[in-house]
Amino acid sequence: MNLKLAFNKAVFYINVIILLLLGITFFSNFYTASRDTILYNDGPVWNVYLPDGQVFTDVDLSKREIHYNLQPTETLVLETELDPTYRGDLTARIMTRESGLRVFLNDDEIFRYKVTEPNAYAGTGYHFVSIPVSFSRRTLHVELLGRRGRAADAMPEIVITRTKDAYAYFLDQHIFIVHAAIFLLVFGIILTLFSLVSYAIDEEYDLLLIIGLIGVLSGMWSVSNTKAVELLSMDIALNSFFEYVSLYLMPIPLLLFIERQHSRDNRNSVTVRMAIGMSATFATLAVVMHLSGIVYVSQVLYIYHAMVAIILVMVLLGRPKNPRRMEKYETFYLAAFILAFVFIIFYIFRFQYQRVATQGTPIHSFLHMIPGLLLFVLFLFVGYLSYMNTRIVSRAEREVLENLAYKDAMTGLCNRAHGERMMRELSLRENSKPFAIVNFDLNGLKRTNDSLGHFAGDDMLCRFAEILTKCFASIGTPVRMSGDEFIVIVEGADNMGHIDRALRQLVALEREASEEADYVLDASYGVARSVEFLQPNAEMVYQAADYRMYEMKEASKKGRE
Repeated sequence: MNLKLAFNKAVFYINVIILLLLGITFFSNFYTASRDTILYNDGPVWNVYLPDGQVFTDVDLSKREIHYNLQPTETLVLETELDPTYRGDLTARIMTRESGLRVFLNDDEIFRYKVTEPNAYAGTGYHFVSIPVSFSRRTLHVELLGRRGRAADAMPEIVITRTKDAYAYFLDQHIFIVHAAIFLLVFGIILTLFSLVSYAIDEEYDLLLIIGLIGVLSGMWSVSNTKAVELLSMDIALNSFFEYVSLYLMPIPLLLFIERQHSRDNRNSVTVRMAIGMSATFATLAVVMHLSGIVYVSQVLYIYHAMVAIILVMVLLGRPKNPRRMEKYETFYLAAFILAFVFIIFYIFRFQYQRVATQGTPIHSFLHMIPGLLLFVLFLFVGYLSYMNTRIVSRAEREVLENLAYKDAMTGLCNRAHGERMMRELSLRENSKPFAIVNFDLNGLKRTNDSLGHFAGDDMLCRFAEILTKCFASIGTPVRMSGDEFIVIVEGADNMGHIDRALRQLVALEREASEEADYVLDASYGVARSVEFLQPNAEMVYQAADYRMYEMKEASKKGRE
């Protein structure tokens, strides 16, 4: 087995192990015991004061929706009375969408976010506000401040729990989705790091690297969208920025994957490259304008949706491959992209419908996208595993055929076809390393066949092949060119100095074998090196070695006479 085939097999099995280990970890951690989470009141009632003067009293925000498109400089106020008999530590989890926030307990301010920065990007996410418990009567006063960008279009989601249950309850509400998002991110990171190492060794693993990048971007968006990222970072603006950036970058590796599959189809390849350029330009402009404070990343989401729709049309207008002609791994890729297409269309239509029909986009409206992304990445990965398995089997079969085509059946050495191929390659090289050819002719083979039989002659050939391999395999390639003719091709300056030592060892081993056998094992040889010629080629060096071998053979005959 050659090294490349062994490396491919190792990569295949490591990828399978990665998938199995992460899958076991995911499902073992998914099951969680029910938590004794206590909510402070089953949905406290609030008084809501809208900027336009409307007032709503005794509103249970968990059961009643009140929509108001909060504009910059406007302030929306909510108030509730906390039960004075409760003496435990409380935490209010308040979700805001691109708005500033101030929280008061009685008349004391206990929390603020983006209050003095009216033009700053606020982002979307949760604030965990600790509520002091030392007051006998507690009025919780929440102010939502409109900020530049897509300001709040619905009441904030406010949940009050015991402090020790705040994060647990936050995770338990969407336990499967959060686990799926974290699994996707971790899987993407591990796959990307592993594929980078594999790609550095063999560039054929570029597709695995692309799948890893798809997993990383999908995982970043998923973890940010579920707000699970807030377990690590409470910077809501930064978290939201990365959420949008990962979303805007996602089409690029997806299109690279498609382009890699259509690399032989010029028409499809050009179309996909145009789409890649469009996606990369959009993502770059979105980031630059956001960092410059011109337009925030959330404000160009509609343009992104339009761009994605155009890209989908461009890809669909390409000539798809007939499913009947697809390899098994290609059917996994097709299933993955059909799944992605369905989820993307559903996502865009639902987003636009909620914006128009309900005047709001709840923070968890699109959590169905995360299982879809997870399935998409897994389908791509399983398809790639199938592709790797197909390639490994194909290479193994090709290796077997090459062994049959380039191995001498009797001696196990490379045959004449392999030797001639090596010499052609040496002759085609530019600025090649120095090489040498050692030519051998086995003396007395015909005499051994005539006197002792062909079985003894065959044993003589095999014994010499073993000696040749033992002496020269570490520095060159032994080849059986014909019945009693052998050569060794030696490459590299470092190996040139070992030829004489190997020849001395060969002569000594020939003597030992002759003492044990019924025949005399003896070979004439000639050595020629490429450095002896101004413009060497392998045929020229081979002829010189052959000439010197015959000189030694003639001298040996005269010596015996």
